[in-house]
Amino acid sequence: MEKDLKSLIDKSIRFRGEIIEKLSGIEEAINIYLVTHFSDDETKQDELMKFFFATDRISFDTKREILDYLLTTYRPEFLSKYKELKGDLISLIKDRNVIAHAKLDTSEEAILSQDQQLTYIRFKNKEIRIVYTENYVQMMRIKIIKCKLKLLMVFGFESD
Repeated sequence: MEKDLKSLIDKSIRFRGEIIEKLSGIEEAINIYLVTHFSDDETKQDELMKFFFATDRISFDTKREILDYLLTTYRPEFLSKYKELKGDLISLIKDRNVIAHAKLDTSEEAILSQDQQLTYIRFKNKEIRIVYTENYVQMMRIKIIKCKLKLLMVFGFESD
């Protein structure tokens, strides 16, 4: 059983690392978009990044809300073309927060089912179990790729 527990923990470490790393890239791209929107001056862009966007003063979800406002205001045609972007970012950020902060379920049941799923436990006035199946994780990977491509288009790095 100890070998199986180590296997479960290793699988969770790989999963957490993969998702957090991939979403960090999206967050960094959003940071760059936001600072360049608010200033053309490179010194001021660096200051915005250092003092606000590349810190814990503004959460990933708050940055997403600012991005949503800017796209709604300045690029509504983009949002109408890619309606699912907002919802995909919301769900990915929610999942990222679970993966980053929730406790891995290491019960015997979780160890036995690790080939099919990983379960994390959050506490919000009661215990909440969040299950990540292989299918759901694959869907997350696809969503991440789609969001990256759409953000590259809106940021002007590729044409659609």
